[in-house]
Order: sequence, then C-alpha cells, then structure tokens
Amino acid sequence: MIIFDVLKNENKKLKFLGKSDKNIDIGINMITEFKKHNVSSKDLEEADILDTYTKLKVQDINLIYKKYNEKVGNRFIDENDILNIVSEMISNSKLFENSLVYMDHFKNFTAQEYKIFEELVKKCERVTVTVSTDSLEKVDKEQDIFYFNKIFANRLIDISKNNFSKVELIKCCKNYRLKNEELVFLENAFSSLKFKQYHKEVENINIFLANNAYSELEYIANKILILVKNENYKYSDISIISSNLDEYSTIAKIVFNKYDIPIFIDEKKELNQNILIKYILAILDIFSKNWSFDSVFNFLKLGMSGISEDDIYVLENYCRKWGIRNYKWFKKFEFEEANENQEKAENLRERIIVPLIKFKEDISKERTVKEITKNIYEFLIENKISEILDRKLKSINNVEINNEYNTSYKILVRIFDEIVSIFENEKMSFEDYKSLLQVRI
Repeated sequence: MIIFDVLKNENKKLKFLGKSDKNIDIGINMITEFKKHNVSSKDLEEADILDTYTKLKVQDINLIYKKYNEKVGNRFIDENDILNIVSEMISNSKLFENSLVYMDHFKNFTAQEYKIFEELVKKCERVTVTVSTDSLEKVDKEQDIFYFNKIFANRLIDISKNNFSKVELIKCCKNYRLKNEELVFLENAFSSLKFKQYHKEVENINIFLANNAYSELEYIANKILILVKNENYKYSDISIISSNLDEYSTIAKIVFNKYDIPIFIDEKKELNQNILIKYILAILDIFSKNWSFDSVFNFLKLGMSGISEDDIYVLENYCRKWGIRNYKWFKKFEFEEANENQEKAENLRERIIVPLIKFKEDISKERTVKEITKNIYEFLIENKISEILDRKLKSINNVEINNEYNTSYKILVRIFDEIVSIFENEKMSFEDYKSLLQVRI
C-alpha cells in the first residue's frame, strides 16, 4: 500500500516506473532484496553506473526506496528490517554469553543473516551450523551439486576465524532422513552423478505414467484408499507434493471429494475472493463508475443486498429494456404504464439506492481515509451484513467456503486497521481508495 501511494504521489518525478500492479511488484521485490543484503539508499546514489538507461531506472528505484523508508519511519516495523533489529539486540545483550546455539537446515544466508551469525560467534561459547555437503573442497559448479553449500560453509568458517572463534568440523556419514535402502541408493546416484542400476526388487518407489492430471489424481486417490483400508495408514500420514498447485489443486478437490478422502491444500488464498471485500469493492465501483449498468448488477449479484435472485433478474431485464444507468437510477421508474412489473422495479430501485446514497453522503463530508473506512464499517453494521453472512453460512454445505465466510469479517477488520494506521487523515477519492484496497489484497 505504501509503495502504491509513493508511485501515485511521485509519478511526475519517475522516469520509467508508474502506478501499475507490475511496478508495485517491482518496488516490493527490490526493497526486499535491498534490505536483505543491507543495500542503503546511499549505496544506490554512489553506484558507478555508466549506462544512462540503467542509471535512470536505478534513480527511480532509489526514489521509491527513500520515500518508502520515510513513510515507514519510526511508526512501523518493516518485516525486512527485523533481522537487522535482532542483530543489534544480540550485540547489546548478555543473553547469549557462554551459550550453545544450533542452526539447522540452511543452504545459504542473506547479508542480514550472516551479520546475526557473526554477532552470535562473538557472544556464544559455540555456534553449530549444519551444512549438507560431502566435503569442503569446491569442484566445478556444473558438476558439484553441493557447490553453493560449500561456498556457504567456507564463508561461515572465515567469519568465525576473523572473530577468533574455534571452528570444529563434524562429518555425519549416516543419512537419518531416508528410511529405506532404495531412497539412499537414489540419493547417492544423484549426489555423485554416477547413475547405476538397482538390482533388487523395488518396493518403496513407484512410477506411474498418466494421460493427464485427472487420471494421475485418480490413481493417487485409489492408492490412498488401499493404504488406509489395508495397511493401517491414517489420511494424515500421507502427503502429495506437487510443483504445480495451480493446475492440480482444483482437480484434486474434485477427485478426492468423489472418493470421500479429506484433503488440505497448502495454498495461499487470494483475499480478492473474500466475500466482504468483493462487496465493498463493488460499492466503491458504483460510485467511481457513476452508477453504470455493470457496476450496479455486479454489486447485486454478490447476494449481499437482501434481494432475491429472481428479483435481481426481473430488475436486470427492466433496466436493459429501458437503458437504466447513471442518473436514471435517481429518478422514479415510470417508463411503462402502471403494472406489477413496473411497481416491483420501482420498489427494488428504492431498496438499492436509499442506503447507498446515504452512505455516499456520509463519506463525502470529509473524504479522509479514516472517515471512509469508518463509514464503510458502519454501513456494514447498519445493513446487517453479518446476519446476511450467517444466513449464507447455514445454506452452504461446504466446509471450505464456510471457513472463508467465517473469517471474512476478521480479515476485513485487520485490513481496515492497516489502511487507517498508514494513511489515517490523508484525503482520497473513491477510485484511489478502491485501488488501495485492491493493492492490499
């Protein structure tokens, strides 16, 4: 949200980067990398860049970086700064004196993490770090799968020696993670890049050539049922690993539901699917698009207005027939001779526009971020949106959707708190507030 705000406010000074989702992502990624590797704004200013095009892009990025840091200031803690704070606290603390510290399962450190390691080495009696490698001797990186692990290990050794710390190397020859001979054989073949034939009967590794993702998951579902019914496995004992969740997650839900196999998919839920956030964005869309036909009916079809689906379709047909959009929503519907359809359309019009007009008048008095957010929340309370959500929950027999609806209010309140804490008394248009909310999700 802060980067979006910087891009909007500094738009005229930026040569290459403007207010777009792509450039917001660029800003986020660059700031994260700068902080992880302790690159300061001064480092960027002093960088000796000959190429004019690259120099201008770095100037843009540095402007965003500086404005971002100014906005964060002492009011917030950026999660990318936490490790630097930890490093400083270790340096000033007696907590780690004469301690034993163990770090496991690392392949590399960022500049921030190396700094923490260095501070611990200065304070602790011993710091132990596990590194997966066959030796510390570097071979050609194209042939040595442990090449970068060895660079990591050697840098740790250098830091320790520079701080007069004793370095102890322990080699663990036994692989405790792999529970059967076949996996050990496979791991050795990969690590040595010398592929040999396994002459015993294979029992623990299975390869299945599927025609498509659906048949692949059908095969897996049947395998799981056999393991659970015949071999005393629990569903929680079984994991499916995929490098392509986007393709497999939807199909997995269909297939596993078919076989009554419970499934948890470790995927990030997009907040723009949150029903309450979609509802608020739809309202702001009506205001920013001046009551366009699509914006009004997108709002109604979310099912949060208390109007039945049948009535929405009746009203939609009426509005299409008479070209109802923009200012026509504020005039009484009298396009036909008095009849039941005309009367119903007029009643529905009033039910829609009265609460929305009041809401817009409330937030138009002082259009600060704090006031807009406060009025949106009060609008949800006045229109009993929580009760509508409860009714929807009772009518939907779907655990996943129920969980999403149940948490929607908590998520929304958290987002509101973030927006107000950052922007508070800044004035903002409906369009910009909507964009800000979309950026956050």
